[in-house]
Amino acid sequence: MLSRGSCASICDTNGQLLFYSGYDDDIYSILGPPFQNGEIYNSQHNTMQNGDSIVMAAWYYETVIIPFPGSDSLYVVFSTNVSGNSIKGLFYLIVDMSLNGGLGGVIQKHSTSKL
Repeated sequence: MLSRGSCASICDTNGQLLFYSGYDDDIYSILGPPFQNGEIYNSQHNTMQNGDSIVMAAWYYETVIIPFPGSDSLYVVFSTNVSGNSIKGLFYLIVDMSLNGGLGGVIQKHSTSKL
């Protein structure tokens, strides 16, 4: 993974990788803001279903993955932007690991709460 920031991963209770996030540094370097260059990768290191074009970038978009309360298969990926570009706020997406034979899929993305 070529990410300098905005990367996170989560494992199951046995320590097996479920999925992780990162961003495409080439898009960051070429296009600049606004950033929708993040990716969610499955345990086979492929982009997860609907896991492309995630609002995410370099240093100021930090990322956290947490289990969705009360669910064994849902996870929430949070990222935040505190830099000076036009996209600001708390962003989140929802991953459902019951999809694609356990490799997961993003079922909701680009949800935001303005800061």
